[in-house]
Amino acid sequence: MKFRVTHTTEFIYEAVIGLCYNEVRCLPRDLPYQKVLSAELCIDPAPEDHYERYDYFGNRTAYLSIQNPHEKLIVSASSLVETLPPPAPDFASDLPW
Repeated sequence: MKFRVTHTTEFIYEAVIGLCYNEVRCLPRDLPYQKVLSAELCIDPAPEDHYERYDYFGNRTAYLSIQNPHEKLIVSASSLVETLPPPAPDFASDLPW
């Protein structure tokens, strides 16, 4: 099966801020029965600095910094994920003989 997954986080500040640093963990990862066909982040306002890495646990992590005055930050993730059925259990391997 294929799933389209979307998530949006919106930060609204009480006052205009001029600088922010964030790490975002909203992108799925490949697993034995899950394949990421596409995944992207949409960030508003656009960051001046943005790169992705994998954290210690294998999660996709995006680092971003916004260095212009802004009143809100919107981060949206959109992914297309395909799931596969796990293999059928091999009950014969559990038999004692």
